[in-house]
Amino acid sequence: MNLPVVVRKEVWIYLQSQNSDFTKEVRQSIDKIQKGQFDFGLRVKKLKGVSLRVWEARINKASRLLFTYRQSHDTNAVFKKVIAVEAVCKEHDDVSSQARNIDRNWYEVEELETLGSLDIEYGLLSIDEQEKIYSCEIEELEVRAELTDELLANIQWLILEPEIIESEQEWQKAIESGADLRLRLTPDESNVINTNGNILLSGNAGTGKTTVGLYRLAKVLQANNNAKCLYVAYNPILVQESKEQFKKLSGNDIQCFPGLEFLTIRDLCSQVLKDLGKNFDRQIVDYSYFYQHYSQQTQSKKYPPSLVWNEIRSIIKGAKLTDPHNSHLLSLSEYEDLGGKRSEIIQKSDRPEIYKLAEWYQNYINSKKLADEVDLAQTTLQIINEQTYHPYTSIVCDEIQDLVEIQLEILIRLLAKNGEFLCAGDINQMISPSGFRWGDLTTRLYSLPARRS
Repeated sequence: MNLPVVVRKEVWIYLQSQNSDFTKEVRQSIDKIQKGQFDFGLRVKKLKGVSLRVWEARINKASRLLFTYRQSHDTNAVFKKVIAVEAVCKEHDDVSSQARNIDRNWYEVEELETLGSLDIEYGLLSIDEQEKIYSCEIEELEVRAELTDELLANIQWLILEPEIIESEQEWQKAIESGADLRLRLTPDESNVINTNGNILLSGNAGTGKTTVGLYRLAKVLQANNNAKCLYVAYNPILVQESKEQFKKLSGNDIQCFPGLEFLTIRDLCSQVLKDLGKNFDRQIVDYSYFYQHYSQQTQSKKYPPSLVWNEIRSIIKGAKLTDPHNSHLLSLSEYEDLGGKRSEIIQKSDRPEIYKLAEWYQNYINSKKLADEVDLAQTTLQIINEQTYHPYTSIVCDEIQDLVEIQLEILIRLLAKNGEFLCAGDINQMISPSGFRWGDLTTRLYSLPARRS
C-alpha cells in the first residue's frame, strides 16, 4: 500500500519556478519512493541526537531529493507513516545545507553511517549493503506510538493529492498554474474544526489560527452553502488575505456562497447600519488625528498621547455599552470604580485628569462633526438593540485582541442563538490598544442564553 505524501510549502513554491523537464523528473522520483521502486541505492544518513533519518533520492545526475518517513496520527488517534518531501537540491553540493534546514538540531550532529550509493544500481550492491538498506526501510516503517506527532512543528505541509502524484499531466498543470495544494492539518487543528460550540483559540504567530478559522467556515458552508457566515478582523490587509486563502481552500469563488462575508469590524458596523436604513455620515478619525491636536491640552506634557488614547479607546469609550446617545463616555464614577486589572497603567489618582482629557477629545470631535470607530460601534450597538438584524450562523473573529469591548459585544449580538463563535488571537500581537482580556470574553460567552439542541 502506498504511503501518503506531503511536501513542505517552500518546496512546492520552489518547484513552481523550475522548468517542466526538471519538475517531471521530481515527480518520477516521488512516484518511485511512494511505490517503493528503489532501482538505485538510496543513501540513509544516521545522525546522532535526532530521531529522524533523512533519505537522499536521485532526481538526475546532479540533483537530489531529500525525504523522511514521518510519523503522524489522524483525528481518531491512529498512528501512521507519511512520506515527507523535505527539500529538492538542484545541485548535489546543496544537500548538506538543505539537510540542516530540516531539523535545527542538525547543526550540532555528525553523520554516523552512510549506506549504499546513489550512482550504483541497487542490484550491484553487496548483499550486506542491500540488507542494511532493507533493515533501515523496515525500521522506518515501524510505527512507534510513544513518539509525539512529528508534523506538529511550525511547518506548513501540503498534501500531494493522489491524482497529482499519479498523473503527469495533472502534476504539470498544478505546477504551471501555481496551484496551492490543500494544507495538511494537524490532529489538534482537525479537532478544533470539528468541535461544536464557541471556541477561544489563543496561539502565537504562525500556529495556524487563521487556517483553522477558515476551515471551520468551510465546514459550515459545506453543510449549507447558503448559511450566513462572517469572517471579521480589525486589519483590512488580514481580511483580504484571508478571503484569498479561503478561495484557494474551497476551490470556489466567494460568490458561490451568498451568505459569506469577509469584513473589517469597521465595515461590518457600516454595513449593519446601512442594511437597517441608518446612515452614519460623520468622517472617521483615528489616533493620528488625536495625536495632531492633543498638544493643545495643558496636561499633554504630563501624559503621553499614546497612553491617553489607549485609555480612551479601550476603556472610557470602548467599555461604554449602554446609552451611547446620552453619552459616549463612561461616567467618571464608573471609570474611577474600575479595578486595577481593567485599567492597569493609569493609577486611580490620575483617572480624573485622564477623564477630563477624554471629555475634551469627545467634545472636540463632536464640534467638528467627526467621529472615531468606537462612536461608530456605539451607534451600531444602539441600533441593533432597537431593531432586528438577521444573525450569523457562524462568526470567525481573527486577531480578536485588537477589538475593544463594544466591538466584541456587537459580534455576540449578531450571532444566532444556536450559532457558533470562533475567536482567535494573541495578546502579544496587539496592534491597536483594546484592553482585551481572554477572561472577560470567556465570562461574557458563558453568560449567553443556553444553546438550543
